[in-house]
Amino acid sequence: WDGGSQDDVQQVWNPTTQAFLGVAYASDMFCAAHTHLADGRVLVNGGHTQKSQRPDLGIPDVDLFDAETTSWIEASEMRFPRYYPTTLLLGDGRALTVGGLMTTSRWADTPEVYDPWADTWWVLPEANTSDLHTGQYLRAHLLSDGTVYVINPADGRLRLLDVSTQGWTDVGPSPQRWGSTGQYRPGKILMT
Repeated sequence: WDGGSQDDVQQVWNPTTQAFLGVAYASDMFCAAHTHLADGRVLVNGGHTQKSQRPDLGIPDVDLFDAETTSWIEASEMRFPRYYPTTLLLGDGRALTVGGLMTTSRWADTPEVYDPWADTWWVLPEANTSDLHTGQYLRAHLLSDGTVYVINPADGRLRLLDVSTQGWTDVGPSPQRWGSTGQYRPGKILMT
C-alpha cells in the first residue's frame, strides 16, 4: 500500500499469476506499522490522520488482514495513538509495538503488547522509550532468547528489551545510522 501519495490503493499480489487485486481499507494507513501474525493474518496498527482536519495526529487504529478472504477485520484499538510505530511478532504469538508519535511534538513512549486470541492490548509502563525518539520507525528484531533488540536509527543507540520484566539493557552505540536492518541468522543483524 501507499497511503502517502495515493488514497485507498491497497493491493494483494499473486506471484503465480502476477495479478494484483485491489482491497479496500478504512483506516489511514500512512505511517502505520505492520507484522505477520502466527496464523498468517497481517496486523496493521497506527497511522496518520493526513486526511482529516488535524493532520498532525497519530491514530490508535488496529486492523487485521486475512489473505484467504482478502478482507480486513477491525481489531481493538491500541491505548496510545501512534504514527511511525514499530511492531513485531513475539515468540509466543503476541505482537509488540514500540515508539511512534502521538502528535508532531508528543511521543508514544509506552510500549504495548497485542494478544491476538483475546483481541486485547496491554501496556508496558516500565519499558519507557523516551530515550529512543526518532522521526521514523525504530528497528526491532526478536532474538532467540525472547529479548527484543531495538535500534534507534537516528543516533545508533542499541538496546535490549525483556518484555517479561519490562527491563532495558543498554548495548552501546552502532557505528551505522539510519538505513535498513535485517536479521539474516538468529542473533545476526545486518544494518546497511
